[in-house]
Amino acid sequence: MCVTNNALKHLHKRLDTKNMKRTLFFITSLLFVFTSCDPAEWLHGSNETWFFKNTTDVVLKVYHSNMDLQTIAPGDSICILRKEKLEGNGAPVFDDFAPIDSIFVVTADGISVSEWVRSQSEGYDRNIYSESEWECHITEVNGPDDYSWTFSFANEDMIYYDPAKIIGKWAESYEKYPDFNMDAAVYHSFKENAAYNIDVYDSEGGVLKNEQQYTYSEGIITVYSFSGDDKYAIVKLSDNEMEWQKIGTDFSEGTIGTDYKHFVRTDPTTQPYASHFIHDGYKVMYGEYEVSSVICFQEEMPEHLIEPATEKIPESRLLQDGSKLTINQDMTYSLKESDVVVSSGRYEVGIYDAVPDEWLCYYHPGPCSFMGYLVLIDNNGDRRSFQMQVSAHEDKTKSYGIPWAYQRFQITEGDVSYHYGIRYGLIYCE
Repeated sequence: MCVTNNALKHLHKRLDTKNMKRTLFFITSLLFVFTSCDPAEWLHGSNETWFFKNTTDVVLKVYHSNMDLQTIAPGDSICILRKEKLEGNGAPVFDDFAPIDSIFVVTADGISVSEWVRSQSEGYDRNIYSESEWECHITEVNGPDDYSWTFSFANEDMIYYDPAKIIGKWAESYEKYPDFNMDAAVYHSFKENAAYNIDVYDSEGGVLKNEQQYTYSEGIITVYSFSGDDKYAIVKLSDNEMEWQKIGTDFSEGTIGTDYKHFVRTDPTTQPYASHFIHDGYKVMYGEYEVSSVICFQEEMPEHLIEPATEKIPESRLLQDGSKLTINQDMTYSLKESDVVVSSGRYEVGIYDAVPDEWLCYYHPGPCSFMGYLVLIDNNGDRRSFQMQVSAHEDKTKSYGIPWAYQRFQITEGDVSYHYGIRYGLIYCE
């Protein structure tokens, strides 16, 4: 058989083509086998997306422990968390929301309308950390399903701060901003009748009082003064802490004390476990005090007047030596004599607007506060009023001062009046 060169070439070409087809078929078969045998989750990981939906009629801003502030228009949603599970990490579960330990919702003006803290979640009427409050939508794909969770926030979910929480006395405090220094102590007192007082104490003990009015509505407090009306959003209000941000402004450290204000409560009534209160910078302990006294006369008082003055004192003295005065955290008191309660009711303490001229005549050991007042108001409405100062404790091991309550008397001879009184030492019973 005779085969030409051209025929041989044609034969080789046919064989090469056939082999190539076989090779391609083999490779394709292998790919089919591999993809058929591998689990689906190896090809596609599950996506899990968490949406916060604004169904209110106002613009909201949301932020949480792992996300900066984001704005949501009415009817819109934002993604607040996204997770992806790959290659057999398991199906999405609600516990994947656990990394978010706190969530806060405010209005466009910065007014707080809702907040959730995981450690306090049991106390919420509607708890974002409860799976039942979320809608879960599952999208079927080639492999594990995709999950989307949606929390719908409605008008009825907006909670404004209780105005009753504002009532009381607050001190401006900026300890968490160490670069900001106040040159005065500023106290704000809010009353139920919308009266609002500001007391400013300078470094020399002088005080400036300012009486104003305020209103509160839906998270905004408006302060009325002679210089105009100022509106602030209350961005935080707890039992012992309050923060304001002036409407139309954003926080910056350059506006601390003006556009931004931070307060801590000073009312003893809101600190049931406090051990003391501060009187003009001196620590006064709650609890029981034993009364001791010293009669004090002016140096220039004539000796022939001292005896009748001394006789007058026992008839009018408000406290007896050895009696026990108890002042409580809830602003109530009791007075015992020989372990028998002879008086009880409520008390008031404070600092005078101006220091009485005669205070230098009073005996006191060491440095002391400016003169203030202590008023005992019994259950019948009768008042026992004292001038009060607190001196530095001579015992350096003590962390508190000694209150001195002064009962003042006056005696007149001719046109001259002489002052004298009883200095009650209130010795703390530890």
